[in-house]
Amino acid sequence: MRIVSNRCRTVEYTVTTASPCATTLEPSAIGARRRFHDCLLLAVGVDRGDRALAGTAVQLVQRIVTESDAGPIVVDGFACLPGPGERDSTPVGFDVLAELAEALDVLTEVAERLEERGEQVHLMPFGWYKMCRVDPLGGSGTQHIIHMSANDARQCEPGMRWHGSRCHTLPHTALAARARPVCVSPDRGRR
Repeated sequence: MRIVSNRCRTVEYTVTTASPCATTLEPSAIGARRRFHDCLLLAVGVDRGDRALAGTAVQLVQRIVTESDAGPIVVDGFACLPGPGERDSTPVGFDVLAELAEALDVLTEVAERLEERGEQVHLMPFGWYKMCRVDPLGGSGTQHIIHMSANDARQCEPGMRWHGSRCHTLPHTALAARARPVCVSPDRGRR
């Protein structure tokens, strides 16, 4: 799972066009502008097997919300699909619809768990192209990049985080950051 969080003054988006994997929307939602103030914008890329990371993702996001004193959480989620060369090497085979459904399930679970903990969460429509306008806050601590692997997380003891090549306790302000592979997002490059 890859999470990029940005503390923002405002986030505004308009749903424009459905991609082939778009969820169903009311016709009135298409073209309507949504605006959020004093919020945390999360771009969340979901990999195969990331359901096991939902609880850890919720804890990390809640820590960021607390540290940044953000209001609503706006989640823009997408599936990180394997590239053509990687698809052939998957042990079970590759089913794009199953991958997209799993990504949507994980995003929904993270949003619901955050709401259960008292957070106001808005999940952007999955699989839709969007026109976005973001006014991020500047300064240190306003952006976090998190990369977690389901395989790495299962190897760590409770209270530990995967960082670099091993599990250890991270300082309060540090989050595991790594280079991220290319992910598929229907609205990529439109921010």
